[in-house]
Amino acid sequence: MKQFIRITATLWVFILPIDHFSQSIEDVINLTKSKLDTATSPKDKSILYGDLAWYYATISVDSSYKYGHKSLELAKQSKNDSLIAQAYNDLGTVYYVKGNYNTSQEYCKKSYVIRKSQNDLKGLASLHVKMANNFNRMAQYDSSMYYYLKAHQYFEEQQDIHQQMNIESNISAAYYMMGNNEKAISYLEKPIQYFEETEATSLLSNAVANLGNIYYSNGDTINAVKAYERAEKEALKVNNKYALGVVYNNLGEIYSKKNENRKAVEYIAKSIKIREESGQEADVASSYLTLAFNYFRIGEYNNAKKNLVKIVPVFESSKSQEKLDDVYLLLSYIYALEGQTDSLSSYYNKFYEARSKYIRDQIISSTQDLETKYQTEKKENALIAARADLVERELRIQRKDNFIYGTVSFAIVIAVIGYLLFNQQKLKNRQLKRENELKEALHQIAVQNRLQEQRLQISRDLHDNIGAQLTFIISSVDNLIYGLSASNNSKLSDKLKNISHFTSSTIVELRDTIWAMNKTNISFEDFFARVSNYIEKVESLSSEVKIEYTIDEDACLKYRFSSVQGMNVYRIIQEAVQNALKHAKAADIHIKVKEEKGALLITILDNGVGFDYREVVEGNGLYNIKKRAYDIGATIQIDSNLDEGTVIQLSFDINNLEVVD
Repeated sequence: MKQFIRITATLWVFILPIDHFSQSIEDVINLTKSKLDTATSPKDKSILYGDLAWYYATISVDSSYKYGHKSLELAKQSKNDSLIAQAYNDLGTVYYVKGNYNTSQEYCKKSYVIRKSQNDLKGLASLHVKMANNFNRMAQYDSSMYYYLKAHQYFEEQQDIHQQMNIESNISAAYYMMGNNEKAISYLEKPIQYFEETEATSLLSNAVANLGNIYYSNGDTINAVKAYERAEKEALKVNNKYALGVVYNNLGEIYSKKNENRKAVEYIAKSIKIREESGQEADVASSYLTLAFNYFRIGEYNNAKKNLVKIVPVFESSKSQEKLDDVYLLLSYIYALEGQTDSLSSYYNKFYEARSKYIRDQIISSTQDLETKYQTEKKENALIAARADLVERELRIQRKDNFIYGTVSFAIVIAVIGYLLFNQQKLKNRQLKRENELKEALHQIAVQNRLQEQRLQISRDLHDNIGAQLTFIISSVDNLIYGLSASNNSKLSDKLKNISHFTSSTIVELRDTIWAMNKTNISFEDFFARVSNYIEKVESLSSEVKIEYTIDEDACLKYRFSSVQGMNVYRIIQEAVQNALKHAKAADIHIKVKEEKGALLITILDNGVGFDYREVVEGNGLYNIKKRAYDIGATIQIDSNLDEGTVIQLSFDINNLEVVD
């Protein structure tokens, strides 16, 4: 049987001003409503409705939704751009808590456009945090880390320690989601201490709940339970229902793992009640699935079946395919135990069809953009060919006209004939040159078409064959792990889990490779998010290595690489960093990107042992760096001296880079 229990995702901090008030959140809400009774202007009402939307975010999402949209309506009536931007910002938080992360991101982007035009740096930093939270929920960790670091840099410059601690708490949660628990704990220590000292109770309950998640992920259930119980105590002080829902759900999952299913049911039922009251739609259905599994474990099949049937339409409408697979499979087991073969067959077929459809959808989704680009290029090539044919016809007509004029002129005067013949010869030379240029252009188009077809075929083969096979391996290994859990064969289970994790990582790397193959161009934002992720991975392998990179965003983000340029630059950076660590024994590495005198410069410096460039035998590393630079038309300069480190500088003529529209 497939394993159903999953730990609830971490709590991402969205800062509520209630942490700075001595009275309860209910008192603050009542005070705000009393002010609303006396407010008269749309501007004042919009501000107060926005505050109510903010306060209700962790109590009642439905109320928060109502007040948030009312605030936006009044802000638009007042025609105040700052209020409109704030209303969009508040609705981004509402939809985040509601679990609709794409809609939340849309509202954040609307607010971002206004605040960018107003040069509202503090407002932009706040939006960076919210956008990073959404990216985390959508498992886009490169982008989330990029925006967290941008926000952290601003608040560090402003010496705003409160916001810095909020962001570091979120960065900890991001590392936890990426499986780097050691780094997650290191980022969480200072925020917890700060929240304790400043009595920021709501934020403290979130952070301690995240600490419980990390302990549980490390297999330390004793400290995990202690952390959850402390988070419950802090959350009850300020009625932080969002944190309580997570704590009760995760305690239920821990007791389920211990086979204390009655206790698990008790906690999960409490989590469902709180989440339903506060409108946390995205998490309620998941809790029902966990509850059904525990009913199944204790033999209460009717209760399990009742909860599963309730959430089938929820997951079907939200297209939560992985959880829908769990529901179908668990229902098929229940009907098998009850001897209802028709229902068993029906739900198992649904599980099989859903799993097959999921694999097909993944393949179609990844190749759809390629197909569109390919069809567009075909149309453009046909248009070029038609234009070339038209030019050739015009040339033929022009030749005929020249011949007629020449004949008539011959009858008038020989001198004119000679003059016309001379001009005609010059025209023929120009025509031949144009024809050759057209033929060369058509040849290049044909070559590009063949290359594009080959890339499409490779992409399809990778998705159809390797991707599907790896997914089947993961499913099979998970089934074996669950089957072995009853025999207490922990060593074999651990080995199978390692195989499953390795296969999952292989799928991620496969998708990244296909993504890079199919990119027409790569934006600097996307490129440097990936460089940042690579740096984090390198630093996580060695605490003695420090890697920094700085980028002149105003200058660089207006350009983008072609896919070939982007991948080669990324590989050059990887090769340079690996050489610095492996051969130069460097402890500090700095990557700089800036525009200078009509050139885009990418510089990698290290403080390693260096080498004498005149005497060193050029190995594969240096050769590969030079070869990649040559292939993309960039200039490479390598300077190194013994005991003085190494500097590698890659230079692009900005005229050879594509400018973002």
